This record gives sequence, C-alpha cells and structure tokens, in this order.
Amino acid sequence: MYGLLPRLLRQYDRSLQRYPLLVKSITSSAICGSGDVFSQIVIEKSDKLNFRRSFNFSILGGFLVGPTLHVWYGNLARWFPGQSAKATIKRTIADQFVFAPSFLAVFITCHSIIEGKYNLATQHLSDRWATTVVANWGLWIPAQIVNFRFTPVAYQVLVSNITALAWNTYLSWSAH
Repeated sequence: MYGLLPRLLRQYDRSLQRYPLLVKSITSSAICGSGDVFSQIVIEKSDKLNFRRSFNFSILGGFLVGPTLHVWYGNLARWFPGQSAKATIKRTIADQFVFAPSFLAVFITCHSIIEGKYNLATQHLSDRWATTVVANWGLWIPAQIVNFRFTPVAYQVLVSNITALAWNTYLSWSAH
C-alpha cells in the first residue's frame, strides 16, 4: 500500500502527458459527481442517494467543466506566462472577473437543461447567478492565487478539481 500512491501519481502524470483533455475531463467528471454525492449525504442528509442527479453533475464535469478549464488555463498560461506575482494577479483577475461570471451563467443554464427544467433555466439563472458569483469569489480568488502561483500549468485543472470538491458540493446544494 505504501508505494501505491506514488505509482498512481506517476500513472496519472503519464496519462496526463499523453491525453491531457481526456484525463482532465474524466477527473472533472469524477469530482463534480463526488461533490454532488457529498452534498446529498453530508449537507442535505438525504436518506436515499439520487443517482440521476449525481450522474447529471458528472456529465457536466466531464463534458463542460473539464474541457473548458483545459482550454481556459492553457490560454491563461499563454496570455500571462510564468508564475511571477504579476502573472498570478493577471491570471486571477482574468479568471475571476472575466471567465468565472460568464462560465457560471453557462453552468447554471446547462444544469437546468440537463435536469430537464428547460422552462426554468432563465429563472434559475436570474435567481442564482449573482449569489453564486459572490460565493465563487470567496473560495476561488484565494485558491486560484495559490494555484496560478505555485502549480505547473499541466496540473492546474487537477488542483482546481481538488478545490472544486468543496465548490461542487456548494453548487449542488444551492441548485437543489
């Protein structure tokens, strides 16, 4: 068991180098689904797990969150190269004040649609967007400063996904 974690990390690293988009998408899918499960069990104290709901969150993670963050973080690294304090601040400002508000609007809308609530998508966006963006800033500004400053670009989606376990728990709880 002692050598299992290092072996898993090496395998993850090899897979990430060969298939970056696929690995980030699968990781995002697992983290989004796990955040929903955690929300249902720990926060909402549900007696019965809603597998469809967790599946929907996993789908959003794999097909929306992972691919989008893969492209976005790559662009941030090109636009603001390096990990200096100046580059970190620029990336964080772009991420949190340009990307996050628009991405959260897309996420909230897609979540409503994937749950079959097409007619409520606009209402959900109106009701949830502003409070979600403010909550996002409380968690993600400090998290992204650390991520952009100290994490190699190839692993920034992974580090974000680890933080996202807490974030996805909040998103799932606030959406239900």
